[in-house]
Amino acid sequence: ARTFDPNSTNVYFSVDNGATALKFYYTNFNFGDIQDWLTTPEDAYDAFAFSGHELNLSSADMTALDILGYKMNYHTPTLAGSKSGGAFQLNFTNTPGATFAILASTNISTTFSNWTVLGTNSEISAGHFQFTDSVTNKQRFYRVRLQ
Repeated sequence: ARTFDPNSTNVYFSVDNGATALKFYYTNFNFGDIQDWLTTPEDAYDAFAFSGHELNLSSADMTALDILGYKMNYHTPTLAGSKSGGAFQLNFTNTPGATFAILASTNISTTFSNWTVLGTNSEISAGHFQFTDSVTNKQRFYRVRLQ
């Protein structure tokens, strides 16, 4: 639900009549552009991205672009993992030919920009991606980011 009322709070982007908040809007008009994306988590349409600082498109960004008519043939990957031969193997499907950075953190609450980039995926067949993490001595959370 979008509003141009500068006194509104908890305003967010939704595609299902407000049932799901995909991304909250910035509401403090004294310090920035009202109704830009709130900067948590960081993404390409943040109100306060630093000049020259490249940020990635979030799934909310991609959804907004799709609604506007851009056909990007992209969906948020669903990750599946398993231990194989002493290593952790991450698998997911997405658009054939895409490249993703694989990121990890020991704390899921860590700011996205502070996650460690482990490398990029291998496309094992059209649209089927895999990444093997050989560091298995610690608990980690994983994310993928479109390159």
